[in-house]
Amino acid sequence: MGSTAFVNNSGVIQVATQGTINHDSLANFVAAEHYRWDNDISATATINAANIPTLNQSTTGNAATATALTAGDKTISGDLTVTSGTSGDATLIISADTDNSEEADSPRLWFKADGDITQGAIQHNDNTFDFISNVSANGGFRFLTGTTNNTGTTDPSNGATERVSIGSTGMTVSGSIQLGHASDTTVARSAAGKVTIEGAPIQTTQICTTHHNFFMNSSSTTTDFFIPYNNLNESSNPTNSIYYGRMVAPYDGRIVKVVLHTTAAIGTACQVLFWVATSSGTFAPSAAETVTGVNLNTANTSATATFSTTSTAEFDEGDVLGVSI
Repeated sequence: MGSTAFVNNSGVIQVATQGTINHDSLANFVAAEHYRWDNDISATATINAANIPTLNQSTTGNAATATALTAGDKTISGDLTVTSGTSGDATLIISADTDNSEEADSPRLWFKADGDITQGAIQHNDNTFDFISNVSANGGFRFLTGTTNNTGTTDPSNGATERVSIGSTGMTVSGSIQLGHASDTTVARSAAGKVTIEGAPIQTTQICTTHHNFFMNSSSTTTDFFIPYNNLNESSNPTNSIYYGRMVAPYDGRIVKVVLHTTAAIGTACQVLFWVATSSGTFAPSAAETVTGVNLNTANTSATATFSTTSTAEFDEGDVLGVSI
């Protein structure tokens, strides 16, 4: 076969040949297993992989499947990581109502567990941002903090401590609260039912104390003597005609205790009675609560009658109250 070689203006070597090229002489050629080089392109023609260059990339999929990833509902099995690599921020954007035409269209992130129960969500509702826990009575929110530098796939809760929890019955704060980021205004729990501000107790219930002097001019050991609120004489008559032996409750509350101090020995088994008047205004037929065994048998000595914390020691705003010995 004769041929002539020359270089064109683009630096490409061109070969002009005369005769027929013997394809069997090509390097790396696999005989009888190639696509025919003549005009026969019938279904019987074959091609051998050894005669085709290898592409160093995956050719799985097509333009249609790539486009489909951007629209419609999708399910991803396994973990999903959004990363910016070694530089820049990694931002996950959930967008809705891009044309601002429908306020009810909102971006939402839902959390499912225990089967198909949607237990929680972080989502917009019109223009509010809602954090939702909506499951059984054991549901709620917990806010945890810690100083452990967890890495990789270690659960972030490792080494963290619950600081605030919000459940179906309310919110619980563990530790102190600094108001206005000021360390000199710290609210803390000192004990069960006791709260302090900078160590000073906060009185959560108002305690009302009254003081009464009277002369017990009787030697009876069975009569109930009503303590006067604006008089110096006691009364043994529980009717509404004795105005000075009764008072009106300004608020709902309960009687806590009565402290007695006598100038003479009265007895070792005295009783202190708490009364709530009936609708007719009388202290009858019986006291709301009675404390027995009060020892007043030592002159010039104090003794305390402590009432219960049950409903029998309670009263309502507007009730007419009395205390007798």
